[in-house]
Amino acid sequence: LKSIYFTDADTGFATGMYIDTSNFTGAGIILKTIDAGQTWHNINDPGGVVMSSINFVDSQIGYATGFDGATLKTTNAGGAFSGILPIAEKENKMNIYPNPASVIVTLNIDNINNADLTLNIYNVIGTLVKTEILKQKNSQINIGDLSNGVYMISIKSKDLNENQKLIIQR
Repeated sequence: LKSIYFTDADTGFATGMYIDTSNFTGAGIILKTIDAGQTWHNINDPGGVVMSSINFVDSQIGYATGFDGATLKTTNAGGAFSGILPIAEKENKMNIYPNPASVIVTLNIDNINNADLTLNIYNVIGTLVKTEILKQKNSQINIGDLSNGVYMISIKSKDLNENQKLIIQR
């Protein structure tokens, strides 16, 4: 889970990701409790997008946000979250292949300014498991030390901030 928010003493919401360890697939989730956290129920499937934050402006209207600006909204106290709100399409500046990968992954990055790039790899619970500084547009990264599973690759520089999912499967 990435975020939790209670609108009153009994009603709360949590966002995050569910991982099926039998086949290393995952999906974003939004959970709700109406008994102060004793039980939780999945109320929304955000289509595989990991929702990283949830907040309410009042008891009825709330927003959940996730990777790449994905945003969901509820106007009925979480009875249902509407579809992903329109997001300005952005050009993908990072290509990862192969994906799924086993030992080596190649990153092709549109790095116009030739600035040093920081590569961070996070596991599904958000723990940083690998960091490298990249100096080339095309880089090969050895991921042989990482276990099978779903990861998030983050590339950052002064002018670039890209995130993509990586699946490691051997």
